[in-house]
Amino acid sequence: MTSSSVFRASRQRRWLAAVAALLTASQAPATLTVSPSTISNTYNGAIDLTITGLNSPGQTVIIEKFFDSDDGNSITASDQLMQRIKVTDGQVTSIGGQRNLSVPGDENGTASTILCRFLTTTRFTTDRLAGRFIFRVSPDGAGFTPFTANLTITQADYGGSGISGRVMVGATPQARAFVLFASGASNDFNVTAFAITNASGNYSLKIPPGTYRPVPTKGGYVCTIASQPLVTVNAGAFSASPDDSVLTLPVPGRMVQGALRDDAAAHTLLPGVLIYGQSGSGLFGSTFTDASGNYAFSATPGAWQFGTLDWPLSQLGVIQPDEGFSESSAGNVSGFNLDVPRATALIYGTIRTPANVPVPFATVRGKRDNGGLRAVGVSNATGNYSLGVIPGDWSVEAEIANYLVSEQNVTVSAAGTALQVNITASPVTAHLLGQVKDNHNNPVPNLELRAHDDLYTSADATTDASGNFDIGVTGGPAGTPRTWSLQLNQGGDTPALYIGTSVEFQVTDGTNITNIAYTVLQVTAHLRGTLRLDGAPTSNYQISASAQNFQAGSGSNTDGSGNFDIPVVAGLWRIQLSGQPGGVIPQDDLVLSVADGVDQTNLNFYLRTATRNISGMVKNSGGTGLGGINVFATITDGGLGYTTSILTNPDGSYTLPAFAGTWSVTPNSADLFNQGYQQVSTQNANTTGGNATGVNFTATALGGGTPFSNWQNSFFSPAELADPNISGPNADPDRDGIVNLLEFAFNLRPKVSESGSQPTVGYQPPVGPATAFLTLTFTRLTGLPGITYTAQEATSTAGPWPPVAATSYEVLFDNGTTQTVRAKTPIGPGKKFLRLQVVLISP
Repeated sequence: MTSSSVFRASRQRRWLAAVAALLTASQAPATLTVSPSTISNTYNGAIDLTITGLNSPGQTVIIEKFFDSDDGNSITASDQLMQRIKVTDGQVTSIGGQRNLSVPGDENGTASTILCRFLTTTRFTTDRLAGRFIFRVSPDGAGFTPFTANLTITQADYGGSGISGRVMVGATPQARAFVLFASGASNDFNVTAFAITNASGNYSLKIPPGTYRPVPTKGGYVCTIASQPLVTVNAGAFSASPDDSVLTLPVPGRMVQGALRDDAAAHTLLPGVLIYGQSGSGLFGSTFTDASGNYAFSATPGAWQFGTLDWPLSQLGVIQPDEGFSESSAGNVSGFNLDVPRATALIYGTIRTPANVPVPFATVRGKRDNGGLRAVGVSNATGNYSLGVIPGDWSVEAEIANYLVSEQNVTVSAAGTALQVNITASPVTAHLLGQVKDNHNNPVPNLELRAHDDLYTSADATTDASGNFDIGVTGGPAGTPRTWSLQLNQGGDTPALYIGTSVEFQVTDGTNITNIAYTVLQVTAHLRGTLRLDGAPTSNYQISASAQNFQAGSGSNTDGSGNFDIPVVAGLWRIQLSGQPGGVIPQDDLVLSVADGVDQTNLNFYLRTATRNISGMVKNSGGTGLGGINVFATITDGGLGYTTSILTNPDGSYTLPAFAGTWSVTPNSADLFNQGYQQVSTQNANTTGGNATGVNFTATALGGGTPFSNWQNSFFSPAELADPNISGPNADPDRDGIVNLLEFAFNLRPKVSESGSQPTVGYQPPVGPATAFLTLTFTRLTGLPGITYTAQEATSTAGPWPPVAATSYEVLFDNGTTQTVRAKTPIGPGKKFLRLQVVLISP
């Protein structure tokens, strides 16, 4: 029995050994291949990770990307985790039946093999860091021993130009500190390149000629952006950072800790993501989330704004909040979690040229208008792209070198849906070339400009060290000209240093416009305050400001606490909410008089949530609905006026947003007059208890009489018509400085103050050898006998005032009833004045 027992045990061991040998022979070791394994930091394309030899089909692996900080060719504690994702064999991320190309997945159909594709472009700063990166593949649980492969990113050569420096804390060199290279002023932190210091604290980066601000950042420290020196890099030479190449990193006084995670009920933590912070006093710092998605940020006491980068978030299936996260404690903070929205819908499509050629590896950006979110994607090799989003109103545009793309607005109605938006990229066919100077004749470097046409196509450029710019544009179809407007790109949350005007150019394919002299005004004051929704501070909106006595505009995004800071110069400014965000009603425009050197603070601009609506019909006495009539509703609440308006539908119906209260509702008399109808009486609509319905209006056709008398009948009551001090041609019942005759001539309303709508004087800078022009823009009625509009010029206010040449008139807008016209006259060596004469022969 004993012998038999021993025999069976021995046979079992031989059988197990045979199985083990068989498994060893058939199970090849898992491998990782990176292709291409070496790229330049100007590379636009795909990086493929091929993983073979998995334990079983459907296995999930963890892919981590480390920067080899110590150049040791192996992962150590000093190496920075810069990405961490999970990929399952045979699976990709889809929403609404469409592949989300931004989130890496398994691109092949072979079991136990994963092809994970990372898309990258030079638009993403962290993808341009030169050096060695180590990819590590680990099982999600047990299964195999982790294995690695490398990716090397080299520096592109820019004709020998570059920048070098050293990062120090006191007298101590700082190894493995990141250095961000920002173009633009200290308040316009536009990062264009990325480097890291070696063991001696030195850095060296090849970079195109230009002016840069090296900003160091390292965990445990912060720096003051404005105090970092500007370095001018000349062609063909390396430039050293000044001050003995020393950039200091002040030690902060507190720690902010938490996690970066999605906003789902069961939060998913997001590892390997850069988090940056900027204080209200101009300090800057950064850190990365660890392998568990936690972070620790060194910050000084006071208000800080924290944010992330959009592309790393998009690759994790989440969306970047536009305004970030605000924290203003004095001491250490724990549990300050940064919750970002998980993408629940998809915008997808193709990017192609007009000749239907795919445009690969282009950056596509989406911005949610009603919620302050940004999504980003990259088109693949066949020109397909996708943006992970959430429901709302989104604008979509692409950034492609040497191509122009029109912005498209789309509404994503529900979670789980996929909306197709195809993009056409038109090649650049002409250029706007010139120089920017301030009002003291100084060239302005590192200033962002934007040109846009009437098709929502825009092109950007940044001035070089001498203030020069080059913006690629395109002409109209079949050799016709296209109008482009040039202006400052006033994006960002921090106040600008300059204010610019909008200048128009007629562009034809193949013909550059050169020697453009664009003048900007140095900011001399600020309008600071808080945007309040139903009384409470609110963020994620934009406030705009327009000068009423000259052609200039400014504005500000509200920060996380609802604060705005609008840079201005002396003059009369009109403050309003930008765009037409749904669901809210802004107060009437705030008009402020500004003096140089005098800031205005503690301003409040109010919004109210639209919780009601007012609906009805506008029709004629025959019962036919009148479409295209603007219906206004006004209310005074808390001492502030609010106005909401909407055009009637083709059948004459309308629905106005409102909130609780008693509103005065009136169809626009000018619209009624232009369609041949008299003024109708205002009606009250009470929305205190709910929606107000059946607020209907019946318009009576105009009778006989002159155009001006018909206009008077449409705006004034019989009692008012009998009083020339109210309805007469020289009366000004709304006291806006525009008499009734001019209100009629400019298609305005005599009982509504519209001082901002009267003729405006502007300046058109010279183009090439041509001279500059003084312009006068005004609205005039068309097709009415007995009324003339004449622009007159003079070199003195005393006259004489001859008319400007008839060939100097440009029609900017024409709807068949009114025209917007611009008259212009050359500016000589002396003074020049313009005025408008309106003559009504038969009042």
